[in-house]
Amino acid sequence: MRWYFAMSLVISLTACGGNTKQDLTCSGEDARKQWYQRGYDTAMAGDNIRTFEKLKEQCGDPMARETRTAFIDGYTQGALEFCTYDKGYSLGYENFDMPSVCPFEIRADFVKGYRDGSLAYMDQIKRFEKAQDDFTDEAERAKRINDANRARQSAR
Repeated sequence: MRWYFAMSLVISLTACGGNTKQDLTCSGEDARKQWYQRGYDTAMAGDNIRTFEKLKEQCGDPMARETRTAFIDGYTQGALEFCTYDKGYSLGYENFDMPSVCPFEIRADFVKGYRDGSLAYMDQIKRFEKAQDDFTDEAERAKRINDANRARQSAR
């Protein structure tokens, strides 16, 4: 559920185009809270930390050091919550691309979950295709039997 919320947030923030200026405070306590949340949301959306560079352009050069630290702190917390086996499994099972959010130190469980989820997805696809093939075979068999019965009845 949180994944869908984060994705809808990212989509709504980017829906108007890449050049749309977002209201970001660049210094002060409000900025720290806002940039922490932005970092957290970025990680939870599966986006790369380099998103910071694009956002930073809105503040220009005199951006407070605390603002960058807040973004990184938020991103780190989001990555810790995002980079789990369960999240990886969910993304793999839903056939999403594997995001590059997870740092090497915490990536192993996420990748294992992603691979397991991807395998489960592929298994589900194979079962669906087999069921579809079985249904097609049965339909063709029923048609042949029906055609044979009609041919016998018309021969009488």
